[in-house]
Amino acid sequence: MKKNSQKRKFGTILLSLAALFAVLFSTAACKTDSDDDELNSVTISPSEATINANGQTSLYANVDKKGSGTPVYKWEITSGGDYAELSESTTGTVTLTAKNTDTVEHEVTVKVTATYDGTTKDATTTVKILAPGQVVENTVTSVTVSAEKNSIACDESTTLTATPVYSGSPEITYTWTISSGSEYAELSASTTGTVTLTAKNTTTEAQTVTVKVTAAYDGTNSVESTCAVTVGAAAVVETGNVIKASDTPIGFVVDGTFSTTPTTASAGSYSNPVTTRDELIAAISKGGLIYIKGMIDMTDTGSGT
Repeated sequence: MKKNSQKRKFGTILLSLAALFAVLFSTAACKTDSDDDELNSVTISPSEATINANGQTSLYANVDKKGSGTPVYKWEITSGGDYAELSESTTGTVTLTAKNTDTVEHEVTVKVTATYDGTTKDATTTVKILAPGQVVENTVTSVTVSAEKNSIACDESTTLTATPVYSGSPEITYTWTISSGSEYAELSASTTGTVTLTAKNTTTEAQTVTVKVTAAYDGTNSVESTCAVTVGAAAVVETGNVIKASDTPIGFVVDGTFSTTPTTASAGSYSNPVTTRDELIAAISKGGLIYIKGMIDMTDTGSGT
């Protein structure tokens, strides 16, 4: 009875060690693809806008690119600089403030130059500045969302930008939420037109995360839009032969002799482990999982090897 109890205890220890080895020799990693950085194009949103004589508007640069880097932006007014001025910015967002004191309306052309990985692209947009006394209704007709990268690895991030279509100078507050797939990504805190989505996918399949933005203005009105981002899978990469807790022996070593089935005495529990060189060699020749107890001297004393 005592011998069987010791065998069961030893079998439990072996299973615990097998589980430990499985953890030590397998790690979770992302399935990622290595793409060369590339800048294809840049555009400005909104493509045109109308603001009051002393109003403001935000302009957004949208880039089509490959790679995870961030472009450097240069904003400038190429025409109509007497009627508006730009805030200082090297990011993808800038503020245009009107200062028209004439009795007629004017147009201001704004240019952005994006530099990325040694490549430069530019774009322009036109903003109409009304004359003093003229008032354009503050309204937002729609909003769209674009992602810097529509597909990211399981632990990467991407920037999402909301681009409203509006007239006047409405004060817009943005609310960002994940409408589906919240278990695979999270959003940074933001009430502005940009937000960061960070993936946290631990499954072995790619997942789709849908982000919704609501643009509210004038306290009661709002418009909304969604954008889908694919989050890459996490994969288990195994190095070498890994012993798993679920593995079971193909053969048994019973009292130093290998057999394909356990004896009645050892049925239901792992039998005696090998403890000598001869037992180990005999077990190896048969195959299967072999349990070793203690340290075995592998010196062949007979041949002196």
